[in-house]
Amino acid sequence: MLLLLQVVTVVLASGVGAGFGATDDVLEYVKHGSRWGDDDTQDLVKYYQKGIIAIVFLPSRAMLDVLQDVVGGAEARAHAAG
Repeated sequence: MLLLLQVVTVVLASGVGAGFGATDDVLEYVKHGSRWGDDDTQDLVKYYQKGIIAIVFLPSRAMLDVLQDVVGGAEARAHAAG
């Protein structure tokens, strides 16, 4: 169980980095390199800025998973020690 939690923590942490990086790259492209009209560009910028809000929840979940790993590991060692 502990190994599964550690894997989930790593996956969530990777998702945070990938999410922020991809969103930032796409925003830069849309702002400076897109060939769409101004209205379409502004709609895309607003859309990707809202996506950042969803990504913010991933680090909090990753930190809670790390805390659960630490507490769960300590409890498992205490239980095994008897």
